[in-house]
Amino acid sequence: MRNEYGVKETRFIIEKNYSERDNDWFYDIVDMHPLRDRRVVSYVTVEDTDGSGLNYGFTAAQEEADALNDKYGYDSKAGHNIYV
Repeated sequence: MRNEYGVKETRFIIEKNYSERDNDWFYDIVDMHPLRDRRVVSYVTVEDTDGSGLNYGFTAAQEEADALNDKYGYDSKAGHNIYV
């Protein structure tokens, strides 16, 4: 899907948010589908909280958002179905 300027829009974007309950920063992967309310579909911590060295930080959030855009984005086969 492209906006009025011809720029490709992405369905899943990344936002950085602070949780007062957990006292921690998170990267939220947000579904921006125009026919639904904006919703968080996943989150990734900013710091390595479990010591594993896996699945934290902006890079992990970007990988997950890219995978969701490839599978359910506007240009994918499933992206044209509003019930995805």
